[in-house]
Amino acid sequence: MKTIIVLNGKDFNHRYFENNYQQDDFIIVADGGIRIANKYGIKTDLFIGDLDSSSSAESKEARNKIILAKEKDYSDFHICLQYLVDNRPNDQIVVYNGTGGRMDHAIAIYDTCIHFADRLNIELVSSTERIIFKSKSFIVNNNKGKTASLFSGLSEVENLSLEGFYYQVENYNLKRTFPLGLSNIITSTQAKVSFSRGIVVIFINF
Repeated sequence: MKTIIVLNGKDFNHRYFENNYQQDDFIIVADGGIRIANKYGIKTDLFIGDLDSSSSAESKEARNKIILAKEKDYSDFHICLQYLVDNRPNDQIVVYNGTGGRMDHAIAIYDTCIHFADRLNIELVSSTERIIFKSKSFIVNNNKGKTASLFSGLSEVENLSLEGFYYQVENYNLKRTFPLGLSNIITSTQAKVSFSRGIVVIFINF
């Protein structure tokens, strides 16, 4: 199963959405993201927000709503992901429209994905790339020839090994503050990323 989250950014990749949307996808819209949902006729299974960037009228077509307090410690997006931990922890989660707006919001969204990466399978989609957050070793399928950058989500990724990439490493400790993984190239239809500890964030360009 797949859950789609639509946020209130300025970089909605409508083409990718249309090509990958399935009728049984569960769709959560966070606050001002409802304008994107309404614009493109996207059904909203659940609206989560504090209404600081949308109105009750805009979300009236949502099947279900969780209205939040405006003053709180957690962002609307954080609460969306916590809802999925509690209710749909095994879903593939694809997040749209999280970039292209304020840089501080984009950083908060990025770090929130890292915070939940050990409990959820999260992918963030922009107009130029897919950003995938992984807490365990994984295989990148069917992306041969694409540019990919790999970063440490936490302070360090331990024993990182890459196979099927132009630049390969073996048992390398990748630090968050030293972006050695920038601008690699996938050279195999099944590229392998293995590591013993940490969070790997991989950017795959379209």
